[in-house]
Amino acid sequence: MSAFRGAGTVATCRDAQRRFYAARIDTASLRAAVERLGKAPDVEAVFVSRTSLRIAGLVPELEARFGKPVISSNFAMAWHALRLAGVEGPEPERGRLFAL
Repeated sequence: MSAFRGAGTVATCRDAQRRFYAARIDTASLRAAVERLGKAPDVEAVFVSRTSLRIAGLVPELEARFGKPVISSNFAMAWHALRLAGVEGPEPERGRLFAL
């Protein structure tokens, strides 16, 4: 079993069967989890790591609400892939990372 601990939250993965559970998490639950972390004064940014989480549409809203960056693994990968492909134009409507 692997585990990650941070900001009072523990995430574990016990077996390969559970890897698909993340895809079933709805946006309301994602929003609530990020809000819980994002509103903490000692949190500077929220990183959401799971490729099957549907967080992209929530990023601008959550960043505006807390004034803190919200980044997902897929967002970071997409941003980097665009830069490698020579796409340099900022897209601030997608969130802080894409404003760079």
